[in-house]
Amino acid sequence: MTSDLSERVAQLLRTRREQLLQVKAENAWWLGIDRNLTEIPAALDELRRHPSVSPDDALDLVVSHLQEIRADISGVIETYSAVEARFSRETVNIGVSGSARVGKSTLLQSISGLTDEQIPAGRDIPITAVRSRIYHFPRLRVALLRLHSPETFLNEAIRPYHAALSRVARPVGGPGRGGRLRGGTPRGAPQAVYGGPRCLEHGEFGPVDAMKPRSCLTLFARAAPGESVFGQVLGKHFGGISDPVTEQRL
Repeated sequence: MTSDLSERVAQLLRTRREQLLQVKAENAWWLGIDRNLTEIPAALDELRRHPSVSPDDALDLVVSHLQEIRADISGVIETYSAVEARFSRETVNIGVSGSARVGKSTLLQSISGLTDEQIPAGRDIPITAVRSRIYHFPRLRVALLRLHSPETFLNEAIRPYHAALSRVARPVGGPGRGGRLRGGTPRGAPQAVYGGPRCLEHGEFGPVDAMKPRSCLTLFARAAPGESVFGQVLGKHFGGISDPVTEQRL
């Protein structure tokens, strides 16, 4: 199994290397086209000022939709650049996503050869709700933990829930914004974060996905006992009952 998988990965890398020169050539060609397009406005201005060009003809010296054309080419260049970067790597990236308890961790264990100690398979709470990256290093054994800032937590963790629920007030994180919600609602207002009368556990998310905000709220309430908002949201959507598994692990 392992040798067969290694050979398939090696064959994929060889195929990438064979196609890399063609991808680079295509990308360079489109970059050249884009450079030529940037020179068109200046060339047309110079041509309009030429003595042989009448004022009426000068009005016709325009290229319609130039910005739209450049925007389309920019998208092509971005795609080729991404492919070029991917084909230049000596590794293969495998992305695994899906609902809770469908075997994501088990699949990663079978591919990587790691065990439940490195890639735990959750039996009580969703373990892979946190985005993780696993790299192969022959000698290095290390785990790096990246913590969210207030801005990235709003943008990456909370904002998708707003999108899923089609909320009007969307969280916005960024320098100087202080973690607020669109529409002027201050951070921490439970009716803005989890608006609606239905309990999350039995309403909009379903029992499995609702475990994630309930577990997070339990953790936040313990980490910041002076912030009453977490208890308010637990009270509104979970009957004031914190997540028992999270409490046990804390």
